Amino acid sequence: MDSTLVVGLSRWIISEILRIFWSKDRDEIAKVIREITRYKVPSVLVMDGRHLVLRTDCTVAEEILLLLHNTGEAGMTRQMIGKSVPKAPAAVSKAIKKLGIAREILHKSNDRYVLTPKGAKSVREKLSGKLRLSD
Repeated sequence: MDSTLVVGLSRWIISEILRIFWSKDRDEIAKVIREITRYKVPSVLVMDGRHLVLRTDCTVAEEILLLLHNTGEAGMTRQMIGKSVPKAPAAVSKAIKKLGIAREILHKSNDRYVLTPKGAKSVREKLSGKLRLSD
C-alpha cells in the first residue's frame, strides 16, 4: 500500500512540474501528463513490441479492450491487434466491428484503434476484475 502511495504521488509531482514549467503546446503537455498518470495493465504482457493478454477467460472483444486500455493514446493497428489476440482473424475482425458500432473503440486517421471514453468506462466498470492477473 505504501508503494502505491509513493508511485501515485511521484506521478502527480512530475505531472505538476511539467504543467507549470512546460512552455510548448498545451495539447502536447496534456498528452504527456495523461501518459504519466495512466496505469499499466498487469494482465497484459509486452515483450518485443508484442502485447499479450495473459488471462485465458476473456472474450475476443474483452481482450481487444484490455489491449487498447494498456496502449493508451498510442493505440494499436489492426495488424498489431491480430498478432496480439490468438484467435481466428475473422473473430478478431468481427469483434473490432462490434466494438466500433458500440462506439467503444475508434479507428483514427493514423490507422490505429484507440478506446473511446465509453470504451474506457466499460473497462473500468465491466472488466476491472480482468485488469489483474488471475489467481
